[in-house]
Amino acid sequence: MIFLRRFIPLVLLMAPAQSLSPEKPAKGDPGTFGAASIDASLRQQWKKEKINPAPLCDDATFLRRISLDITGSLPPPDVAYAFLHDPRPGKRATAIESLLNSRKYPEYWTGYWDAQLIGRATRAQLLDRAAFQAWLYRHFEKNTPWNQVVNDLISATGKNSPGDMPRIKNIGVSRMDKAKADEILATDPTVNGAVNWIIKYGQMPQDLAGATSKTFMGLQIQCAQCHDHKTEKWTQSDFRGFSSAFAHTKFEVLDKGKAPGVVKRLEISDAPRVAFPGGGMEEVKPFLIATPKALDGTRLGEGVGGGVNTRKALAAWVTSSQNPWFAPALVNRMWAHFMGGGLQEPFDDLPADASKLPPLLKSISDDFSTHGYNLKRLIRTICSTQAYQRAALRQGDEGGRLWSAHPLRPLRPEVLMDAIIQATNIDALLQQNAAERIDQIKAQIIRQFVFLFDVDEEHEQHSFEGTLPQALLLLNSRLTNDGTSIIPGDALAQVLHQPGDDATKIQNLYLRALTREPSEPELKRSLAFVQTPRKGQNNTPEAKGSKDRDGMGPIVRMASSSGSSDPKEQAFEDLFWALLNSSEFNLNH
Repeated sequence: MIFLRRFIPLVLLMAPAQSLSPEKPAKGDPGTFGAASIDASLRQQWKKEKINPAPLCDDATFLRRISLDITGSLPPPDVAYAFLHDPRPGKRATAIESLLNSRKYPEYWTGYWDAQLIGRATRAQLLDRAAFQAWLYRHFEKNTPWNQVVNDLISATGKNSPGDMPRIKNIGVSRMDKAKADEILATDPTVNGAVNWIIKYGQMPQDLAGATSKTFMGLQIQCAQCHDHKTEKWTQSDFRGFSSAFAHTKFEVLDKGKAPGVVKRLEISDAPRVAFPGGGMEEVKPFLIATPKALDGTRLGEGVGGGVNTRKALAAWVTSSQNPWFAPALVNRMWAHFMGGGLQEPFDDLPADASKLPPLLKSISDDFSTHGYNLKRLIRTICSTQAYQRAALRQGDEGGRLWSAHPLRPLRPEVLMDAIIQATNIDALLQQNAAERIDQIKAQIIRQFVFLFDVDEEHEQHSFEGTLPQALLLLNSRLTNDGTSIIPGDALAQVLHQPGDDATKIQNLYLRALTREPSEPELKRSLAFVQTPRKGQNNTPEAKGSKDRDGMGPIVRMASSSGSSDPKEQAFEDLFWALLNSSEFNLNH
């Protein structure tokens, strides 16, 4: 059954996104050396191909864009208001720096890399996801150089878990924060959360080798597992030698016969002989007995099967400044994340011949390597470019080639869920009424979002391909519907109970949902909508007697008992609901 909250004029749902095409470009924001060089290179390409770039985006679009891209969060309405009314010319650079140093920066990138490395659906009893997230969090909190992060991951040894840790399904949904990370890391100093990435691949060293190559070097060598690569130089022998570098990885189960529901402890170490699990399987043997070699032919050990330190040797080779793919792989991934597409596409499929890398990708990668693989510096550089700060094109407009305009991009499922929760302040209500189940509730909600909005959990999605099921989920979601009801403590209740006239309340809702103030036409339409006399209507009838499919039962019951019957307040509920269902809210532009 299709349910729409109440009849709402289409003009409120389909109003044009005013922040997508500013009349005047922002000026005066200084860029870093790297940003200036990038812009100069792109201007040369635009001139050569006779491309007219879009103007720079307005301040509201810029603030929303960098907040979502750097921290995966919407800017709070008070921060948005202060930024929009700040006359200082360098405020964009200041905003970038503030986000890079915020507590949300390590939280977001922990979640991002947890999804890339472990995946959302992994439920192995041997995998302690919380310990892995805490390990990631500490590195992003300290801004550990990327080469060290990858080195420590590939060569990781130690225990996977402190033991007696409940195996919460999809724990990756709830953001890891400093308090959680500190608690987990202090429990047992012998635990190394990084080994959980090794454990994910269980008895398949070939899968671990393929993930290492693809994730950290952008090289798709998996098809060479069965035959020589059809379009690149990789051979089956190359793949087997690369896989063999993991042959001496020993898995020792410390908790045998432990009851289900609790993470089992394992210890990962390097052994003097071939020790990788699954060595007795015929399909695995070829990958363990080959001579360990890097992809450029560098020997990683002595004799057949290598030596005890082959994994460490592999980690050193992968992260070496002499590896022509390591820095470009990360730079291309970050460029795709922030710009909507890689300098080399697909972003995780670099050419085997490194001399064929795009010149701009090579230049940025050299700078990244020269400056110590500093992730924050790389992000600062990209976000400071005029290319990143270009306005987005409206649907149907032509152009945008070579990053001459910003693309419309769908929000990642977790980011979209967090944006709705943040805009409605539902999180505070969940903490008050269901704190002990908040992780499970978010896990249930995110499963709906991932099922409909995510095609491949380990890939970026760069184009908007909205579908009817996606639209209906957003229109009918109890998270959105109940989040826009007037419940004591939620965002709408706070807005309506603060002093100010209707125009002030409408402005606050726009800032909260869209990070901008309404245009004059939008304000006029919205005022007419909330001030037009109407009969009061009952709240959503779904609240009573329905199954708690998404764990939102506590909020549903509060919405049922607290929702307003006042016509004007209901109009504000409908206006807020329309803003959260607009394409402007659901896209990063």
